[in-house]
Amino acid sequence: MENTSGQGKQAVIPVELKGWNWGAFLMSWIWGVFNKTYISLLVFVPFVGIFMPFVLGFKGNAWAWRNKKWDSIEHFRRVQRKWTMWGVIMLIFSLVAVVGAVFFVFEALKSSEPYVMAIDKVQVNREVQNIIGAPIKPGWWMVGNVSTEGTGGKADFSIPVEGSKKKGTISIKATKELNKWKIEQLFFLPENGGAAINLLKVPQPTQPSPGQAKQPPAEAPHMDTPPPDKEAMQSGKNTTITGAAAVKAAKDTVTEKKVAPGAAPVIATVVPQPGRAAITEKKQAVTESGPTTKKQQTASKSKKKYAKKPAPKRQSPYDKAMAKKKMPTDIGRAKITAGDYQGAINTLSAAIAKYPEESINYRLRGNAYDNLGKRDQAIADWKKAAVLGDTTIQSYLVFLQVDWP
Repeated sequence: MENTSGQGKQAVIPVELKGWNWGAFLMSWIWGVFNKTYISLLVFVPFVGIFMPFVLGFKGNAWAWRNKKWDSIEHFRRVQRKWTMWGVIMLIFSLVAVVGAVFFVFEALKSSEPYVMAIDKVQVNREVQNIIGAPIKPGWWMVGNVSTEGTGGKADFSIPVEGSKKKGTISIKATKELNKWKIEQLFFLPENGGAAINLLKVPQPTQPSPGQAKQPPAEAPHMDTPPPDKEAMQSGKNTTITGAAAVKAAKDTVTEKKVAPGAAPVIATVVPQPGRAAITEKKQAVTESGPTTKKQQTASKSKKKYAKKPAPKRQSPYDKAMAKKKMPTDIGRAKITAGDYQGAINTLSAAIAKYPEESINYRLRGNAYDNLGKRDQAIADWKKAAVLGDTTIQSYLVFLQVDWP
């Protein structure tokens, strides 16, 4: 077949060249310029440019054969294969660039103070835990933006979260003034509808139900013996006896004694020491039971020796890893997420004793106190974290209108 390439509309398109051109589709106007198919520049025209790559992929072979002189059909195919290869390379590079840009944006959002504060608040909120279950973990795909300019800025984005039962979304709006973030709105929206939860609401301490009866105060323990006779006490001749002398005096009260004529009787008041009666009863019980035989002692020792020891408490892989790495801060955070607020306070208190200059431990312990309804202790810890330079909690204290030195 005669080579008619480059002759425009008079060129005859070989049957072998009919089909899709991936190079023209992927490289669009770049391919068009080098193949003298300048109609490809229509990709820059609004609306038309959306469809132009598909038109080039369908008509690219015919237009390139008509508009440019080729040595042969094999020469044309060899060049177009190279364009396809470069198109695939450009596509992969573009996808990597897009993924990298998205990852960079998301990491910037995750490192922002509004994001950290929002996650801290939702993970320890009891209402949210009851709805979606604990532990609560943040998702990856976020929608919104965080912008800063000088000492100011704005944040308006949403964070997907997932619990053991359901999923939900956190919506946050914040502003930055003089390098301090102020949270204006922070809501949790459950999946598939439901009432929004204001995460900035101060939790109220639990109150007893109206119908719940108050427990009466415990009564003081009664003495084993009645109080001394009032008349004897007024006479000034009563004697208080304790210890071994009390036992002797008790016996003397049973035995009749001779008293000198005309002499006033002496009344002996026995005041037993606390616990004396219990000790005496215990000794009597041992005496009545009889002495322990040598055979019984041997059997008791044997039972202790072969007694089944309780199985050690099994730990989760996370607990083992945390204990091995000795990371008390992460252990405390995990306990807060699991709802063990008192356990978190104990762990974080130990961490504070060891590392008193780490602000994160004060912030997390404050969160644990806050969820237990101990607001004053929570604010005290938050103030300490703010003094140590925790900008996240500084912004939160500004929102609460709490002054910290």
